[in-house]
Amino acid sequence: MKTSLILREVVAAAKLGQKVVARNLLREIHEREPKNEQALMWSAALAESSEEAMRHLEHVLEINPQNTQALNVLAVHRLNRPRKSPAAAHSQPVAARSHYSNGATAVQPRVEMVAQPSWLNQPPTAVEIHEHDAETGPRLVRLSDSVRKPNWNCPLCRAEADVALARCGNCGAIQSIDNLQTIAANKDVNEALVEESLIRLRREVAAEETFDGHLSVSRALLNLNRSTESLPHLKKALELRPNDPSIRGLVKTIESRNLILAVDDSVTVRKVVALTLERKGFRVLTANDGMEALALLNEHRPDLILLDITMPRMDGYQVCKVIKQNPYTKGIPVLMLSGNDGFFDKMKGKLAGATDYLTKPFKEDVLLKSLDKYIKPNKQEDSRE
Repeated sequence: MKTSLILREVVAAAKLGQKVVARNLLREIHEREPKNEQALMWSAALAESSEEAMRHLEHVLEINPQNTQALNVLAVHRLNRPRKSPAAAHSQPVAARSHYSNGATAVQPRVEMVAQPSWLNQPPTAVEIHEHDAETGPRLVRLSDSVRKPNWNCPLCRAEADVALARCGNCGAIQSIDNLQTIAANKDVNEALVEESLIRLRREVAAEETFDGHLSVSRALLNLNRSTESLPHLKKALELRPNDPSIRGLVKTIESRNLILAVDDSVTVRKVVALTLERKGFRVLTANDGMEALALLNEHRPDLILLDITMPRMDGYQVCKVIKQNPYTKGIPVLMLSGNDGFFDKMKGKLAGATDYLTKPFKEDVLLKSLDKYIKPNKQEDSRE
């Protein structure tokens, strides 16, 4: 996809309040064009902290010192930055920055010296690192290996901690997968880090299939609100440990959820729809065009299809006709999606067999009301949720 189109997706996601989606799209641009001023300005606008925004703005000014907008915004950030007393500034050691492989910079940690017990045959001091979040405070603790090994590692990003954490302070992933609502409601997950971990975990489980390996892949996918993709790994984990009631119950719960197929060539629309519906207790499959959607229909039977009209290769009308002519899929409700609220489009959709029509961009409550109207409720409720 061209950079200009990705930027358009960024703007759309930002307007819908989907900042995580917008940031992920901006990372794609930064990897392609690290000196793209417009992308850097958007990254500054969507930054999670003032420090991060200032870094993006400083990068813009390195590229173009005449960018007055960047100069003005940077001046405001610097003016509003909390001031430290001279004594406090001299008393605190310089913080180190950690960089992820995707180029993102972690929150600056505070470094403190911790005295060791005299009976340890080790150097007199060791470093304890507290990664801080501007709002929530300490997120992760690491002790140097010279003191002792960590008692816990995140199964996804492998961050270290002294005690097992319910939510990893580094990647933000919820560790327990027993409660799907808690995972879906988690807005602190670092999708880029979890995606990066998922690539490694899939490679490891392909090399050697283990219960823990498949469980970790499932955990990553669930934290990314991709419950349908997590099912094969949960089932494989259950094969390896058939007497595990927790995994058996989780498989049953996910399978009982209504399945929605969202077909749209817009990355933003697919991500926003998937995120919204997963958090409301649906399972979601996504396809970026009609051909991919038809391939998925050979393996899955969704309870409803959200189908964009304007797509490459096959438009939505053609796809809808194919769906309605197939005895296996003709009973599935199809909601056509269009950027035009036109009478002609609606009539053409009806002739193709569409059940109803939604105009983009649509609000969450409008989408949910349409789903309630055309599909049955969840097949069963999970008492744990």
